[in-house]
Amino acid sequence: MLAGIVLAGFALAAAVLGTGGEAGPAPVAGERDGCTQQALRFGYTDDGAVVEQQEAYERELVAGGADLPLPGFTTRALDEVPALHTVTHAYVLVHYRAGLPASELAPLRALAGLAGAQKAPVLVAPRDQREPLVALRDGVRLTCDGVGPPQVRRLRAFAATLYPSLAGDRRGPPAQPLPR
Repeated sequence: MLAGIVLAGFALAAAVLGTGGEAGPAPVAGERDGCTQQALRFGYTDDGAVVEQQEAYERELVAGGADLPLPGFTTRALDEVPALHTVTHAYVLVHYRAGLPASELAPLRALAGLAGAQKAPVLVAPRDQREPLVALRDGVRLTCDGVGPPQVRRLRAFAATLYPSLAGDRRGPPAQPLPR
């Protein structure tokens, strides 16, 4: 009897508090998406020197001598320091490998468009990198070996942990970005 009560309590707690799983589109059964996720030591990097650069940039930003890149999709490479700094302001930063064909960029452009419509700060930009797709958000890096439908589904789920309105194809209430 006591075991049943304890199990019911755990089930209720999981329903109320959540299980910690990612929101977003459910993975397709048996699908291998070619993506890996890694927790980052300093929230946006594992490199202490990068932390120092970011702290200096934050001071410049506060003093009014710098601006964050605007959310959206771009085909222009960005300065890495301000681009990376967007993650500390609740952006989802998505880098795709420079030189990918336009057909492979269409789903990323669509995700950036949906994010803009939902007022979710997602920045998608090219970068010279080995991996076709790397995304960062609140202490986690997602790395994918392609930019096909399975990887874009995984990217949407990754972004939806911060902005649930980006999950799936539904149009939910607008995301509420954190203040800058």
